[in-house]
Amino acid sequence: MDEQTQSGYAPEFTANPFAEGFPSGTPPIPYPQQAALPVVPPRKQRRVGTFTLGLSLILLGTLIPCGLFISSAAWQLLKLAPLLLVFLGIETLIYNFRFKSDRLRYDGVSVFLILLLTVGTLCGSLIAAPLSNALRHERQRDAFQQEIQTLAEEALIRQGCVGSAYVSAGFDESGWTILSRDHLEPEDLWADVHMYLEVMPEGAEQSQVESAFHQLAGELAQRPEVQEVSLSYMEEESETYYGLNLREAELRLLSPELVSRRIQVERDEDELDELDELDELGELEAPEAEAVS
Repeated sequence: MDEQTQSGYAPEFTANPFAEGFPSGTPPIPYPQQAALPVVPPRKQRRVGTFTLGLSLILLGTLIPCGLFISSAAWQLLKLAPLLLVFLGIETLIYNFRFKSDRLRYDGVSVFLILLLTVGTLCGSLIAAPLSNALRHERQRDAFQQEIQTLAEEALIRQGCVGSAYVSAGFDESGWTILSRDHLEPEDLWADVHMYLEVMPEGAEQSQVESAFHQLAGELAQRPEVQEVSLSYMEEESETYYGLNLREAELRLLSPELVSRRIQVERDEDELDELDELDELGELEAPEAEAVS
């Protein structure tokens, strides 16, 4: 018995494929049995970018309503859109350290949407605030215009006059300056009031018309935003037109004497010709003649 048999090792002998052509006494070559390879479980695959996309959509959906309905300051936060890329990097690092044995793969759709939101919000932040301010200023101007309209109509009622009032309102500064401001102050607005009187409370004498014009203009002049007041009245019986136009400086210095100097009186041409004929015939007394300007 040889040494290998005594030690208990009995190798298996297989035919030597290379023994062909050799002498018949060539011994077979022993091949030891190979152990089975261990089974490696497949690595889990994790997608990176989904969490950052969800977070960016939540933030964007919150900031847009805040900028539209609460304050335009929310639009300034959109300039922080590059932080989405920082969040994406943090998410990648967390997944890399926490799931070392897993396979990481970027979610292509999520990464593309994150980049699109970043660029879109940066561009939108440049125009969103001015547009939001423009809408807010339009609402504020409409409310101011309605307030002056109500004041003019109430002034007509208090003076016992029948007529109509029209108000035009606007901004006192240039467009870009106004759009850069979140809220307008009262001095940033102006209004022009045009009032057309149809019935006077005390007849149609010029002195009474001047008094009514003075009272109406005085009530409107109490509002510093009113920059111009235009009053007109047509006395149908004598077909006489009375008009008064006062600018901002004149409204601040309003007085009966100023109204008397600035009022314009125009008569119908046919009536003027008739008055001239009566004057030539001496049938029109000088004290009773009404001044015409």
